[in-house]
Amino acid sequence: MTRAYGRVVEHDERSRRFAVRPAFALRTVLWRHNAPVLDQGEIGSCTGHALAQWLNCEIGAKSRGGGGAYLTSDNALTLYEMATQLDEIPGFYPPHDTGSSGLAVCKAGVAQGYLSSYRHAFGFDQFLHAMQSGPVLVGTDWFTGMESPDDKFFIRPSGGLVGGHEYLALGANLTAQYVTILNSWSADWGSGGRARISFDDFKTLLAREGDVTVPVGVGA
Repeated sequence: MTRAYGRVVEHDERSRRFAVRPAFALRTVLWRHNAPVLDQGEIGSCTGHALAQWLNCEIGAKSRGGGGAYLTSDNALTLYEMATQLDEIPGFYPPHDTGSSGLAVCKAGVAQGYLSSYRHAFGFDQFLHAMQSGPVLVGTDWFTGMESPDDKFFIRPSGGLVGGHEYLALGANLTAQYVTILNSWSADWGSGGRARISFDDFKTLLAREGDVTVPVGVGA
């Protein structure tokens, strides 16, 4: 099976002015996503698909127009197309499948009226605090050890580097110390499109120029 990725590193020092605010207390969270799992196919639109799946979570209902129809891969591609126009990466989609960033796709989400704003989490501790309020977009390197989850649905940053990828973090289990992610490779991947990353491995990924973008929905 041919799989696409599409996350490109794009960091802006000005983003540090918009870091997430600390939560009062940390707890285990797993945010609800009942929509069909999207599939980016062979296009490097993981950023657009990750944001579309955020909007398809229960927390994104207002941003969809009071719980309107779930976003589709067509909507995700529209977000990706605009992201390639807003980022600093040479080229645009279409025709060039350049990939994009979490920063740019959230800019697209604001421009298309889905988001009121977005914030950023810097480092693992801020990531945990951001997760207290809802799912977040995560952009990291992607390795061959992450291609197929094991029998406990864990993926690991081992083996060869295959590219950069954007995905949705749905949960953080403080007791078992793992992050639950939702990928955009259909429900056939992992456990209904989901997989787990241990806290230690997630820290490793963030340390390799990983980024966490925190959408703020309309009416939030």
